[in-house]
Amino acid sequence: MTEETTEQVKARLKRQDEEKEEAFQKTLEEIRKAQAPFRAEQEAKRRVEEEKRQKLHEDIRQKREGEMRDSARTSWLAAGGTHAEFEKEWPSLRTEMLRRRTIEEDENARGAKTQRSQQPLGRSLRREQPT
Repeated sequence: MTEETTEQVKARLKRQDEEKEEAFQKTLEEIRKAQAPFRAEQEAKRRVEEEKRQKLHEDIRQKREGEMRDSARTSWLAAGGTHAEFEKEWPSLRTEMLRRRTIEEDENARGAKTQRSQQPLGRSLRREQPT
């Protein structure tokens, strides 16, 4: 038996490392292929849930808009307007109502934030002592 030279040992170790890496990559690819149906199923479930969530959100939005429209129509008619006038003015009325609601909600949020910042520390944490 002849002894391997340093270069031969390096070459043999390099081949072994390459074979191990190739085997690892092959195994990894097999695992990916085996998991593909599961991943596809999970993605399909995720899409269905997202579509349900979006539909629910859209249904709620449409319901709110319908309620807002009905309320505005009732007020319009009570003030002496006609159905035709209301239908003509609805787009601008809707925009104005949304603008006002946004401003009110912003003011309410700022007011609540201001109230919280003005409360003395620990006030809400103190318990009432029984008398």
